[in-house]
Amino acid sequence: MKRASLAIASALAFATPAAHAADMALKAPPPAAPVYSWSGFYLGVDVGGAWSNGDSSTTPIPDPIAWNLLPASLNLRASSAIGGVHAGYDYQLSPNAVIGIEADWQATNTAASSTVPGLNSAGGVIAPALPITMTRDLHWLASVRPRAGVLANNALLLFVTGGAAWGDVHYTGSLPSSPPGFIWATDTSATKSGYVVGGGAEWMVAPNLQLRAQYLFYRLQGHSAVANGVPPFPPFQIGYNWNAFSTNVVEVGLSYKFGGPR
Repeated sequence: MKRASLAIASALAFATPAAHAADMALKAPPPAAPVYSWSGFYLGVDVGGAWSNGDSSTTPIPDPIAWNLLPASLNLRASSAIGGVHAGYDYQLSPNAVIGIEADWQATNTAASSTVPGLNSAGGVIAPALPITMTRDLHWLASVRPRAGVLANNALLLFVTGGAAWGDVHYTGSLPSSPPGFIWATDTSATKSGYVVGGGAEWMVAPNLQLRAQYLFYRLQGHSAVANGVPPFPPFQIGYNWNAFSTNVVEVGLSYKFGGPR
């Protein structure tokens, strides 16, 4: 009986490690992390902030005959929220390189205004001061931009971008007379062209969702207008000039990508 007990104990001792080994062999390996493909079309939305800055000026025509009025310089600065939509296509050249092209349209209300007193050729303020006011109101921005980037890892793209840009801008300028009764004013809107450059980072947070953060620098061309007096006397004009201006945009965006992991 004693020998039988020893035999059973020995058998169990040998069987236990074997059973553990069998259990370990049957356990499934952990699932592999998805390997994302960055190639494909995407569509998304953006939201952020915009800051614009640019100079403007007025010039009497003829100069300096008009009441000895001197040219004036004004700086136009403004900030506003911005948001819109984007669409594009990316192509993954290699495990670490992505190229693509993107178009976007973004609405904003970056309205900049400045007022300065009119000065005469003697260096004094024309009494009472003639308030020269100029505004520049940016309504929307649009662009078409190639972009290129490197993959820091399978799900993180660091990119640079740049291309052609357009903006819808509303311009106003006014100079009332002293004594009251006359005004030289202009009110125009125009679509201006220019360029945009920038960069950012984009995360593949899910097989079909991409989250981005980016900075864009826009530079759009200037605008000029000539205002006649109303009524048309004294017989001179005021020239208004808005120089080329820049707009800085910082925003985040979310895109839906058509396609999934490899």
